[in-house]
Amino acid sequence: MKKCMAAAAVFCAGFTSMAVGAEVGQDSIDACIDATRSEASGGGGYILRTEFSEANSLVTLQDANDNVWRCLVSNDGNVQELTRSDEPPVHAAATGDFADGMSGGPDFWRINVHSTLNVHSEPSTTSQTVARLHRGMVVENRGCMFSEGRKWCEIADGDASGWAAGEYLVEAAAPVRASSQPAGASPTTETVNVRFASGTNGQQQSGTLTPGSSIRYVLGAANRQMLEVSFVNSDPAIEYQIFLPNGRLLLEPVPITLPYQGELFMNREHVFEVINRGHQDARFSVWMGIW
Repeated sequence: MKKCMAAAAVFCAGFTSMAVGAEVGQDSIDACIDATRSEASGGGGYILRTEFSEANSLVTLQDANDNVWRCLVSNDGNVQELTRSDEPPVHAAATGDFADGMSGGPDFWRINVHSTLNVHSEPSTTSQTVARLHRGMVVENRGCMFSEGRKWCEIADGDASGWAAGEYLVEAAAPVRASSQPAGASPTTETVNVRFASGTNGQQQSGTLTPGSSIRYVLGAANRQMLEVSFVNSDPAIEYQIFLPNGRLLLEPVPITLPYQGELFMNREHVFEVINRGHQDARFSVWMGIW
């Protein structure tokens, strides 16, 4: 089964200029999900992977019947081609369960989107966007419902609450508010108020942490500013996490191999914490910027 839009016939013959690693936008992923549901007669499913191209990006999906689909989509959300793939299906446990119940279910969801997830005032893409939440955030589950051919879940995270598409939510444990430490360690936590030099929007910080210790960088920021964090020449035992001004996690602990860049949605001080999870002293060097 194959669909090919006339305006994009070149992509029916082949897919070129693929750049793996860049982000495919939520509008494009949504369009592929809607197209797949139309062909598969509804139901849930999984986003197996995405591959970005400046021409048309590739989104690979698996429907509820374990059929795998390849969706070529423009970066403004227009599906150019949708085809069934011979690729074997992935077992659900390998990708995590998406929001799959109308009631009950887990107490918390984790945001599972490549950039930011739009939170709406109502279970509809045409309703007002009240917040944008970042990948990795853990939010409260207030229940799900079926609307506009897809599942929507009411979620809450501090000041942000509303409705989000269920395919971007995976089950999560309750969020933590403090760093866990290796057993037997005598950790310390240092707090540093960061002030960027005049005319700059970033700063490099480096240091050494003893086992279980952490350092918390406090950065003043405003709604809709961008936050960027990236590490170089750092020990693999180092992890980091980011807290919102209300104390909730913006980003759960992640390894330093995963840089962060995202739009903030709250005013005042955000806390970026660097943690040594190992059992020996660990060095780190990190660049942080806000603009």
